Amino acid sequence: MAQLFSNPEHQTFFDRNGYLVVDMLNQDEVKELLDYYHHLNNDHIGEYGFHVSMDNKSNEFVTGVINKLESVILPRAKQYFVPCKMFTASYVVKEPKMNSFVPPHQDWSFTDDRNFNSVTVWTTLVDTDINNGAMAVLSGSNNWFNLPRASPSPGYITPFQAHGMDLFPYMKLLPMKAGQALIFENKTLHASPPNNSTAPRIAAGIGITQAEAPLLHYYVIPGSEPQELQSYAVDREFFFKYNNKRLLEMQKNGQFPEGYPLGEKVLNNPKVLSKEELETLAIQAGNTKDAQLDQYLQQFYQFMAARNNTQSTQTDETKTPTENKSILGKIKSAIGRLVGA
Repeated sequence: MAQLFSNPEHQTFFDRNGYLVVDMLNQDEVKELLDYYHHLNNDHIGEYGFHVSMDNKSNEFVTGVINKLESVILPRAKQYFVPCKMFTASYVVKEPKMNSFVPPHQDWSFTDDRNFNSVTVWTTLVDTDINNGAMAVLSGSNNWFNLPRASPSPGYITPFQAHGMDLFPYMKLLPMKAGQALIFENKTLHASPPNNSTAPRIAAGIGITQAEAPLLHYYVIPGSEPQELQSYAVDREFFFKYNNKRLLEMQKNGQFPEGYPLGEKVLNNPKVLSKEELETLAIQAGNTKDAQLDQYLQQFYQFMAARNNTQSTQTDETKTPTENKSILGKIKSAIGRLVGA
């Protein structure tokens, strides 16, 4: 694996754990990015409480955000890395809604993970804690699955898809101060509890890889059984053009990304692990159950289950609660973002 961090101690910690927390922006830079965000016309915000600016339909909007984040964050981030390049950028926001919950997941593959790293530099612009959706990571999970990670979500089969939620209590919650950054490998399982505060949790994420790393993307071949993935050699403009929302619609219509060279096809038929197997992996990697986080999540699940049952009855009284789509199912279907949770 090519070196990523200029500091050998950072590299060692990151290789073992899959993440690193560092100081990134000063107060003036935080204010600059917050002011820019509040002046945007964020008309992409939907019912789901978690959203990213790359979901906006306007290319001008998306490009403006990318240029702004690149100009402010990238120069600061470069102090931690060997020569690197940015391939995507977005505001990552949790509205003060209970459905802003983001379950454990991995991000797409952006390069050849056998030789290079793709990481998100997730910089919070407000103080975060358990109440407003602080980030949580599963230490060591970057070393579990050496598999390409494809779009769109949902639909891509993962080894943890049946019991990923059972891993959440083993995650390390990372309260952070405005201006701090979580640098995490896109293979690292990460998640965040709902924003139960009164204000949006606003962060900015940029994608980084080694300067010489080739950019690529894996896409689930529509209708393939067993599931096959088509790889593409891409540039960073690919990710501006093809967000998860668009790729999901293309998937439903049997369409493919266009204008990029085809790479290898990969059979995606992973062993889906049991709850016990996943918990064993988590414990062997040094993770322990967080009692506070577990209790918080149980209260959230109970609240959302009760609300969902009420809504199901009001919407269609002929269906039982199990026949109505669960709130966690709705949340899972909204995951598939490019940068962070």
